[in-house]
Amino acid sequence: MSNPVNQSVYQIYAPIYDRLFGIVMKKARQRSVDLLSLQPGDYLLIPGIGTGLDLAYISAGVQVTGTDISPAMLSEAKRKSYEGLKLMEMDAQTLQFPDSSFD
Repeated sequence: MSNPVNQSVYQIYAPIYDRLFGIVMKKARQRSVDLLSLQPGDYLLIPGIGTGLDLAYISAGVQVTGTDISPAMLSEAKRKSYEGLKLMEMDAQTLQFPDSSFD
């Protein structure tokens, strides 16, 4: 990964991240997802998905791909059990997807 310091920090915070930041950013997360006007069948990329806190606000049927540099954060996101979720360990600064892969 391009930033091992960030990766190490999030390794430590992953188990408690939702408790620390879930409530604080709840309204902002809801609003940002609402502004996307997602529909079933849409393909959404969430670079830096972290523990997947945004998933609670995404409508069923949206195909979500989440990337993060921290395997520990991705493990927490996987536990959210969002149907249609694909998680990948990848640096958001060097995304490796073909153009027009997402809506």
